[in-house]
This record gives sequence, C-alpha cells and structure tokens, in this order.
Amino acid sequence: MNDLKQYDIVFTGLKLGEHQFDYQVDETFFNEYLAEKINKASVDVQLQLDKRENMLELEISAQGKMTFPCDRCLDDNEIDVAVSKEKIYVKFGEEEQELAEDLIILRNDDYKINIADTLYELIMVSLPMKKVHQNSDDCNSEVVEKINIEEQKNEETDPRWAALNKLKK
Repeated sequence: MNDLKQYDIVFTGLKLGEHQFDYQVDETFFNEYLAEKINKASVDVQLQLDKRENMLELEISAQGKMTFPCDRCLDDNEIDVAVSKEKIYVKFGEEEQELAEDLIILRNDDYKINIADTLYELIMVSLPMKKVHQNSDDCNSEVVEKINIEEQKNEETDPRWAALNKLKK
C-alpha cells in the first residue's frame, strides 16, 4: 500500500481555516485494496479540510465513472460515481480509533491523516449492489440467451422447484 502515501494530509503545518485538496482516483487506487475487478476508473475527488484548534472537519465529494464487468453478461459496464459532501470529523485523543463512520480519533501526537481508506469506502458505498447495464439491451445478447436457456433447464429438471412454480401460476 505504498502508493497510498499520496493521500496523506500533513495538517500540522497548515494554518487554521479551510484548505482545498483535489485528487484524481483511477483503477490503480482500487487495485491497492484488492477490490472486485475494476477495469477502468476516473473519479475526481474534492476534499475541503477545515482546521480548527482542537479538531479537523473534512468535507469530501467525488464524481466520475468506473467500469466493471456486468454482473449479468460480463461485458464492460460503465457506472457513474457520485459522492456529495460527506463530512468526516477528526478529533484527538489518547489512542487512534474510528468511533463512527463520520468520526475518527487520532492520537494527540499525530501530525498527518491518510484519507485513502475513507475515500475507498465512500466511493464503493456509492455504487449499486448489482452492477448490471441500466438498459438490458446493452447486455451481450448471446450470454443472456445462454443464461435464460440454462435457467429454463434448471426449472424443468429440478423437482424442488415444482411446488414454487405452482405458486407462480
């Protein structure tokens, strides 16, 4: 995870007030997490850090596109990414911990925060559970046809489904 050092924010040298950070996240970022297969990604991330006397407030937004294999046909499927103004509060204490999804506690002697994990979570949570083509006509018709044929064979040959199939009719 050495490539994630670029997501370190050294806050000790920053003046009190607001600071803007911009990141371009691509598929190499997600490959660091051994995430599901991501063929391509281009996500612009804007982070506004508000440094205060005793805490940091991060406001993160992101927009872009990611390309995954379609869950139905395995062809490339481009999905829009949109994270809008998620706030994360960073406070200081005796030990580092994450108390809630929007509250992080850093040690009193910490001088930086790495936001890579936070960005990964926010982006991945914004994606749909099923990554299928929005328009089913965009799916690979040959694969969809083979899936339908196999489903019909399974319905016809598996006696366990007979009672349920009666309910459908």
